[in-house]
This record gives sequence, C-alpha cells and structure tokens, in this order.
Amino acid sequence: MNERIRLEGRGGIAPEIETAWQSETRHRVAEIQSGQAKGIPLDEALAEARKRVGL
Repeated sequence: MNERIRLEGRGGIAPEIETAWQSETRHRVAEIQSGQAKGIPLDEALAEARKRVGL
C-alpha cells in the first residue's frame, strides 16, 4: 500500500505493468486454490528472506 501511494505521487504505475501484475496475481491465486501450489505464511517467508540476506 505504501509503495502504491509513493508511486502515485511519481506518476503512478504504468498500465501495462499493472495489467501484468493483475494477471500474475490471478494466476498465483488459481494455483493455490487448485492445489498446484502452496502458500507460505508471511512470517515464515520473512524469516527465510532474513536468513538468506544474513539478518
């Protein structure tokens, strides 16, 4: 949300990029709903990211 607000102050997100992210989001949600992919809880994802960058 903060990123979106910052970008709007700088002219916004290019429409083609917004469309691409919307498509990707729909695709990822469909994969999770169908069981093809598994979501990772935010706290686990952040812990893994911190570990990978040495924090």
